Amino acid sequence: KEKIMALGTLRKFLSCCVHWGDARHEYPEFIIPLLPLAFQCLKTIEREEEVSPEDRGIETELIKGYRYLIADISSSCLECYGVSYDMTRVLDVLKEMSTHEYWQMRQAVAHFMRCFQGAHKFLLTKDQDDLSLSIAISLLADDRREVSSAAMSTLTGILAVYSQRDLEELVTKYIKIANKSLKKKKRKSPPSAAAELSAEEMETK
Repeated sequence: KEKIMALGTLRKFLSCCVHWGDARHEYPEFIIPLLPLAFQCLKTIEREEEVSPEDRGIETELIKGYRYLIADISSSCLECYGVSYDMTRVLDVLKEMSTHEYWQMRQAVAHFMRCFQGAHKFLLTKDQDDLSLSIAISLLADDRREVSSAAMSTLTGILAVYSQRDLEELVTKYIKIANKSLKKKKRKSPPSAAAELSAEEMETK
């Protein structure tokens, strides 16, 4: 109960920073450093003892509140006031969370990136664009369908602002990767039935 109350207080604090605080200073000083914890709060609290329906309901509402909070942070264009370092800090957090074992957290990263990219697409540097793209592509290959579906929307938003030349380069790059992957699969494929039969005939002779 103490942990839930503490996390509830943190959520209210971050929400106040977004909506009623001096966001220019509070984003880099409070919101960005606490962003990893906000993502981790999407995970259900593990307990050894039985949980009452009331406590479980409070926890469910808390997780729901953190989902709304993360959405607020991601869609705020006040994220960094053009400070490139702050955007890199946010992307570093997303990269770390995108490999978390808890799939709901990886899904939240994909949703966050879609809004964050849309709000800051004209402020991101080339390196930041590349990092965003690599995170989205890694989530696209996620084993969990909910994560890969969310990543598909994110990737669509990222590619929407790419120039024709950049898109062509990207397509060429991934065609080469796909072709290499197909060649490896062909090499590892088992021998056909006809090949096995001819081998048996040779042994008989």
